[in-house]
Amino acid sequence: MKYRLYLFLGAALLLLLSFPKKQMEQVRTVFISSLIPSWQGISWVQGGLGSILFGHAEVSAKESAGVREQLLTLQLQRMKSWLFNEKQLSDQCTVYSLLSQKSDDPFFERRRDYLAKIIEKGLVAVPAKVIFREPTTWSSSIWLNVGEKDNKELKQKIIAVNSPVVLGKNVVGVVEEVGKSRCRVRLLTDPSLTPSVRVVRGSEQNRVLLKALDTLEEIIEGREDLGGLEELKTALKEVSLQLPQEARTLYLAKGEIHGCRGSLGRMRGAVLKGEGFNYDFADEEGPARDLRTGKSMDSSMDEPLIKVGDLLVTTGMDGVFPPDLNVGIVSKIFSLHEGGCSYSLEAHPTISDFNQLTEVFILPPQ
Repeated sequence: MKYRLYLFLGAALLLLLSFPKKQMEQVRTVFISSLIPSWQGISWVQGGLGSILFGHAEVSAKESAGVREQLLTLQLQRMKSWLFNEKQLSDQCTVYSLLSQKSDDPFFERRRDYLAKIIEKGLVAVPAKVIFREPTTWSSSIWLNVGEKDNKELKQKIIAVNSPVVLGKNVVGVVEEVGKSRCRVRLLTDPSLTPSVRVVRGSEQNRVLLKALDTLEEIIEGREDLGGLEELKTALKEVSLQLPQEARTLYLAKGEIHGCRGSLGRMRGAVLKGEGFNYDFADEEGPARDLRTGKSMDSSMDEPLIKVGDLLVTTGMDGVFPPDLNVGIVSKIFSLHEGGCSYSLEAHPTISDFNQLTEVFILPPQ
């Protein structure tokens, strides 16, 4: 009997392993969808059991106050998300007005048109809250609290497969599956998501750094416990002043980027892996450039195709993300192999910590 039991278990395991990935994803989705309400109701059940087990009859009034407080907190978080989105749109509109003053140059016309598309999508972006993360795919996907029901309420299809998910102008991931009241997002840190990106150097690169410095200054404003706070703020201002606002912007090597981490457990310090970076063919951003020197045919200026600290932005060539969304900052460039025709690199996402994501925004699909 034991022999037959082991044989049956082995056959069942082989059968599970032989299922196509798509069917297994569907089974997992149904299972996770059934678990999410349970996770959301655990705190309520625990509160009720606590009052019963410990005989606190007067706890009901306190629980009611706690429920009201939770609802108010959720509403405040949603308002903060809207205000954050409004601030980002306001900043982008300011940049748009500056670009409009230089409309005679085709380069600035492209930047203006791309930014106009991002602003247009941002105006109808849907804020969403992270409600669940699977432990086995912590660095690969998240579940949000919006779905087809929200599309019907908005009377337009914004939450759909391949809808970009962003935070400000930074790429978070892409919607992979949509249910009635929730959806699953494939994160940028997942190896299977490979957006098309290119290297940007100059004013846009400086603008991203300035925004990061401003955010850091706002954070330390409320930290009176930190020693030498004035010295730190002075140092940040000195760094800001050293960044030229009107620096020449170059759009250089193009390639693909994807996550390169395992999916087990919560892993800090996300790293992206870039491959296939070169500028072998001329495009609307400029002429082709030599792989090693960065020289173009119509210029004698040496400008490396990639440098540590360069900004990586989307190209729009993947058909998923609109152009000029921020993806990452180059942190390491691998040596060019003998006979190689492209560079590989590592980058840190412009999203500082995917583990701490609580609110994101969903843009309509391309």
